[in-house]
Amino acid sequence: MKRQNFVAVKQALVKDIEGPALRKAPMTDRGMAFLGLTVEAGTILVLMFPAGVLLALGAAALPLLINVAAAWFHSTYYEIPEAYAELLSRYEEYLLSDSLSAQEALEIVRLHAAVTYLTTAHLPPSIRSVGQAKGRAQMVFAQERIADLEKHGIGTATQCQNAHQAKLKALAERCPEPEVDIRGMTAAQATQAQEDWKQAWIEAETETLEAEFKTALEHIRQTYGQMTAEWQQKEAQGLQEYRDFDPMNGSAAVA
Repeated sequence: MKRQNFVAVKQALVKDIEGPALRKAPMTDRGMAFLGLTVEAGTILVLMFPAGVLLALGAAALPLLINVAAAWFHSTYYEIPEAYAELLSRYEEYLLSDSLSAQEALEIVRLHAAVTYLTTAHLPPSIRSVGQAKGRAQMVFAQERIADLEKHGIGTATQCQNAHQAKLKALAERCPEPEVDIRGMTAAQATQAQEDWKQAWIEAETETLEAEFKTALEHIRQTYGQMTAEWQQKEAQGLQEYRDFDPMNGSAAVA
């Protein structure tokens, strides 16, 4: 039931956004266009009929062919690119950037690269196919992600180290009252016994904190190391995709 509700909501969203593009032209508009072409072709047919049936039919079909060619050219090179360029912005408001995972962001970047390739006239000469555009976008995104992870990893480790140093400095203040039986001791002996107890407590706490700090650093190293390795793999996949979809390569794949 949840899946059906999810599909229904997404279908309604697509229909709402794509509604203007999905609606058919009004019958009056289509009728007027057909009538105009019919009158134009009929006029030419009547005028050219004395010159021969074939010539008259060819001349009558010429306006239709011209209109079809003009409509195809305008749709392919103007309307469709503009529609592609506006497509992402239409859906952008429905994307919650704070809730996007890095993988979801990568998919959007790849889609944007493909749309840009299809709608932009001036592209780097190294980009010769949609597949190359998506592969290069993935490489750049992965490189940026790796740099961010390195920066965040260093920042996290630094914060951990600063917190560790602060805890070490606070040990003397946190030290509880010495649990020493000073009965029968002189004042000097009692003071020394209490100092020894404090020193032993601080050394034990320091050892515990050092172990915790070492464990925390190792966890940071493993966590960021694993994420970095994953994005290094995605970078390599993007590079391979860029190479596979190079039209200059005889065995290039089809995007």
